[in-house]
This record gives sequence, C-alpha cells and structure tokens, in this order.
Amino acid sequence: PGVRTVGAIGTMFWDGDGGKFGLRAVDGHADTPRDQWESLTWTTVSGDYFQALGVPLLRGRFFRDTDTRNAPPVVLINETMARRYWPGEDPIGHRIKGFDARGTNDEWVTVIGVVKDVHSRGLDRAPAAQIFEAQSQSLDETENLVVSAATSGLPETLRRAIREFDPTAVLSDVSTLDDRLVEQSAQRRFQTYLLTAFAVLALLLAAAGIFATMHYWVAQRTQEIGIRMALGAERRTVVAMVFRETLVLAVAGVGVGVVGALAATRTIASLLFGLTPHDPATFAAVSLGLTAIAIIACCIPAARAARVDPMLALKIE
Repeated sequence: PGVRTVGAIGTMFWDGDGGKFGLRAVDGHADTPRDQWESLTWTTVSGDYFQALGVPLLRGRFFRDTDTRNAPPVVLINETMARRYWPGEDPIGHRIKGFDARGTNDEWVTVIGVVKDVHSRGLDRAPAAQIFEAQSQSLDETENLVVSAATSGLPETLRRAIREFDPTAVLSDVSTLDDRLVEQSAQRRFQTYLLTAFAVLALLLAAAGIFATMHYWVAQRTQEIGIRMALGAERRTVVAMVFRETLVLAVAGVGVGVVGALAATRTIASLLFGLTPHDPATFAAVSLGLTAIAIIACCIPAARAARVDPMLALKIE
C-alpha cells in the first residue's frame, strides 16, 4: 500500500559511479585509441527506476517491455554524455559501441533518450557522463531496488512483503533517499558548519576591532570635537563627521579585503557547490554586510562624541 513506482539499478550513486568505461566508437566521430578514451559510467537499470528516483526524461523515451535481448540494443544517456559527444545536436538515434566488463559488446547501440544529470559523484562534483542499459537486454543484474511511496514506514513493509513472497530472500541496507543524501553530505555539512562558525567569529572580531578603533579615535580627538562644538558645531554635525570617517575606513578595508579574497579564491574553490569562486552576488553581499557592521559598530563612539562637554574638552590635561 502506498507504493507509487518501483525500479532497480546495478549500482546506486552513493556506492560509486558503477562501471567506468570508454567507447569503442561513436557514429560521426573518428575512432579513438583506447588509451585516449574519456571515462564514462555504464550501468544497468530495470522497471521504473528513473520515475522512482524522480529523474526527468528530457527527450526521447524510457525503456519499454519490447526492449528485450532479441530486439536491437538501446541505451539512455544523461545530459553530460549528450554534451560531450553531440554538442548542439539531438543525440536521439545516434549509435555507439561500448566496452563493458564482458568485452564482447561489439554491436552498435542506439541512443533512445536523454535524462537529466544526477550528481552521482557527490553534490560538490560535476556529474559524470552516464549510459543506462536496460536489464532486459543485459547480462548484468540490478541489485538495488528503488521504491517511491506516498507513506512512511516503507522499509518494514517491504521486508514483510518480500518475506511473504520468498522467505529465503534477504533485504539488506534499507534506507530512505533523504537519509542517504544526509549521510553522503555529512563531511561537507560539517565543513560548512565549521566555516560558518569561523565566519561569525571573524565578523564579531571585526565589529569589536572597528568599535575599539572608533572609540580610540574619538578619545584622541576629544579636544578637537570640543573646540568644534564651542565654535557652534551642532551635535548632528559631529555625529555625521564620525560616521563619514568610519565609512571611509570601512570602504577602504572592504576594498583591501575583496582584493585579498579574489587572490585566495582558488584555495576554497573545491568547497563551493553551485557557486563560482568569483560570484559577484556573494562578494556584494559580504561587502555590504561588513560596511553595515562598521556603521553599526561606530554608533556608540558617535553618540559619545556628540555628548562631549566643550568646557571639559578644552581643559588642558
């Protein structure tokens, strides 16, 4: 009850890329020596694997019951595979010759569909070029069952149903896709939390440093501020002066920081996902944030400067 779709695959993406192979031949391309083959993955699927995992079909068709060993061999490929061999073209109908573990696959295989990329090598790495073969045309087994359900508690329901069907069958390592993704991203998530903690600490230190600098600046210029106020300067003029000089220092500091960050982006490029090391939006947000912190941090020194007693400030220490 509650099961929507069921499929299977030889190697799930969290177990690796599946078999890594090259292509013997691609129609419309010159043959490539084996030592120059570009690595790709070739795995076997069955049932409604793509529908169960939520991988959309971009063009062409999925496998059918008529795709048997007696029918012409066909495969599905992902976007990366299509861009690699047929950039700007429709890959449907093109043919390839593979080289799988059997070493006997010397017949042309026709591409019948293109599916969306899946980050099989981790969320922080670009998708690999992938070929999917129907289990009904392959000698390989599909060992991993993928089930899409509308209810919770599916693992125990599956175990009970399989035991009723075949008491000798063993269903092991059952988990939800969310749990697997959490497990796969645990290291990156820890790194993100750690970097976030350091970033917050750095912001607090920056705010404290700006506050201390501005406090010292006001203390050193107490007499000057007193003279200005004795000569008729209004409190808001003094506050504006403090904020203006703070803004100049903040902009200068942000400028130096941006230059330093641009120089250091190569060292953190591997930690970024979905962002380029020189992402303009990120740099703009951080720059504005630091400038805002600088302005907020100088509020107390500015208020103190506005409360300076001109007579006290003019006394000679």
